[in-house]
Amino acid sequence: MQHKPLPKKSPVVIAGQGELFSLLQELKASDKLTLKSTSFESVIEKVQATDTVLYVGGLGPEALSSLKNRTTKLYSASLDYNDIKTSDELGLPTTSFTEYVKVRKGIWFPAIKRLVDIVLSAIGIIVASPVMLVTAILVRVKLGSPVLFSQERPGKNEKVFKVYKFRSMSNAKGPDGELLPDSQRLTRFGKILRSTSLDELPQFFSIFKGTMSIIGPRPQSFENVYFMNPGQRLRHCVTPGLTGYSQVSGRNAIPWDEKIQHDLEYIEHISFAKDMKIFIKTIAMVLMRKDITQQGSVSTESVGEFLLRTGQIDEKCFHQGHHDARAWEKLISN
Repeated sequence: MQHKPLPKKSPVVIAGQGELFSLLQELKASDKLTLKSTSFESVIEKVQATDTVLYVGGLGPEALSSLKNRTTKLYSASLDYNDIKTSDELGLPTTSFTEYVKVRKGIWFPAIKRLVDIVLSAIGIIVASPVMLVTAILVRVKLGSPVLFSQERPGKNEKVFKVYKFRSMSNAKGPDGELLPDSQRLTRFGKILRSTSLDELPQFFSIFKGTMSIIGPRPQSFENVYFMNPGQRLRHCVTPGLTGYSQVSGRNAIPWDEKIQHDLEYIEHISFAKDMKIFIKTIAMVLMRKDITQQGSVSTESVGEFLLRTGQIDEKCFHQGHHDARAWEKLISN
């Protein structure tokens, strides 16, 4: 898909309905939106041919096609898969609404924070090299190839990047040729890698490159992101981190709504003092091997599973969201 940010100085009409439309109205009213001279329209007929338009969903694919016929300067930031698919079919440039949300800036953020990331990640790569070498050999001997597990995830402004970890699961398959459940593939050795966070060490390279930061909201899977509401997806206004506020506030032992709220609180109050506090707490938690997973589970439940368990969505919505998330991942990863 073609990702293209909106023109910086051009007046923009935000068209649509629903949660994202309402959120952007609230952000504009509180001066947290960077778009210039923004007007909001839920009626397509009011959009002029000369307007630069940002479509944010809620009207459906047919309305999106109609907007395409009304203006040549149409961008889509809809979070609905059907709209995303239609945008791709129409050849529309897509953008992330988080690119236009103001984040608190000061002496620490973002320039000095980035410089510290480069320095600390370089030191981390050098100091941890012997440990990474030994870990890689052990993974190769105990779990086989490949040594590294990689997965594409939405990062800052939901731009796709690859997360690398040392493998902690085997490739064991059942009689049907499908991978066995996580609980059967996670070996004792894999559990040690996770509990000590040794599996995360390759992410120092991502931090040095700039796709990750030392401190920030943890990068999530496409499925987890897809099940988040627009307000929760504000967590993607900043670069994802190796560790973050939600990790030192319970790691995987707290429910998703609390995790995301911690992430949003962090973004609202980024500072050197807060980052240092998170950094120190992370080291302490890793040494104590605290709050690794939720009680009784190999891995933390997904956002969709959390919403289903708490009655916020039904089975039909869960399965449809799961399907759409996979389709969205495939579409934007190409």
